[in-house]
Amino acid sequence: MLTLRSSINSIVCSRDFFRHLWLPLAVFLAFVCQTSVSAQTDTWGREFFVSLFENESDNQKLFLHFYSDGPTTADVTYGTGTPVTYDLPGGEVTIEVPQAYVSRVTATSNFVINRKASAHIVSNDKIRVSFSNSAQFSTDATAAIPATAGGHQYIVPNWFEPPMGALPAENSGRILIINTGGRTVVSMTPKNNIPGWAAGEERGYMLEQGDVFSISGAADLTGFEIKASTDLDLVDWPGPPPPPPPPDFFDDLDCHSLIVYYGNQKSWAGLCSALPASHMVEALPPVTTSGTEFMVVPFGGRLTSRHTFFAMAMEDNTTLTYVSPLQNVTVTLDKGEKTSSIYSNYPYILTS
Repeated sequence: MLTLRSSINSIVCSRDFFRHLWLPLAVFLAFVCQTSVSAQTDTWGREFFVSLFENESDNQKLFLHFYSDGPTTADVTYGTGTPVTYDLPGGEVTIEVPQAYVSRVTATSNFVINRKASAHIVSNDKIRVSFSNSAQFSTDATAAIPATAGGHQYIVPNWFEPPMGALPAENSGRILIINTGGRTVVSMTPKNNIPGWAAGEERGYMLEQGDVFSISGAADLTGFEIKASTDLDLVDWPGPPPPPPPPDFFDDLDCHSLIVYYGNQKSWAGLCSALPASHMVEALPPVTTSGTEFMVVPFGGRLTSRHTFFAMAMEDNTTLTYVSPLQNVTVTLDKGEKTSSIYSNYPYILTS
C-alpha cells in the first residue's frame, strides 16, 4: 500500500463538520472501505427486495445470483404470486428467472405506485444476492442490499453524461423505491427540474410492503432526496375525499426502511461514440453509510483502463480538492451536488 500511494489520485474534503461524500462509480464495481459508519455495511442477509426498470432490449433476461456458505433454501415471491423455493447447495448458484415472473417484478408505470412489483427473497440462513437485468453488455448487474441494511434517507447520484449526438431521453435516469415493511409514507424531493416535477417540490406517497415507486426523467436526477416518514400530511390523496378508513387502518403506519435502486435506461461509460449503450442499474446505500474516507480499487486486469467517477456532497458548503499528476482543482458543493467527471488510470483514495 505504501508503494501504491505514490501513484494514487486523491480528493481532499474540508474537515468542517466532517462533510460526507458520496462516490458513485460509472464504469466499474468498486470496493469501498470506510472509517466509520452507523449502519450495516455488508451484503449478507436473510431478506431482500428486488425490482426492475423496464429494459427496452429485445434480449432481456433476469438472472438471480445467490451465494451461501452452506446448504440452505431461498423462497422468492415474484409480485403477488406464491413463493418459489430454490435449494442452494452452498457456494454460488445462478438462476435464470422465467419471463412470466420477470413481468411481475418490473415497474412499468412511472411517477406512481407499482403495487407489489418486487421480488421478496427470504432465506433460512444468511446469503448474498445479486441480480442482472441483462441485455447485451455488462453494466446492468448489482448486489442486492438486504432489508436490514435498508435506510430511511437516500440522496441519488445519477450518471447523466450522454456522448455527443445521443438523445437525453436515451440516457433517462431511473429510480425505484421499495418499501420493506408495513404502511410507510415516502417523502421525495428532486434537486433539479424533471418533466412534471419542479425542483424542491416535496411529494409524499404511502407504500405498502413490496410496493415500488418508479421515477423516470430525461434529466439529471442527481440530488433527488428520499425519506421514510409517518407524516400523512405529505400524501396528496387523489380524487374526491375517500370514505373514512376503518379504525385500524393506520395502526401499523410506521417509518419502515426503504430499498432504492437507481440507474439509466441506456448509459455510455466511454467518450467515443453513442454505441454501445447499456442498461444500467445499481443498489443505492442509504445516507447513513456515507463516510469521510474511501479506497477504490478496480477489477484486476483493468488497471490500464481510464476509469470514470465523481463525488457528491451530502451537506452544504463541502469543499473538495482533486489532486492528480495532471490537475489540482478545488470546488465547493452544496448537498446533492456533484463534481464533474474525474478520469483516472490508477486506484485512488478519497478523504475528508
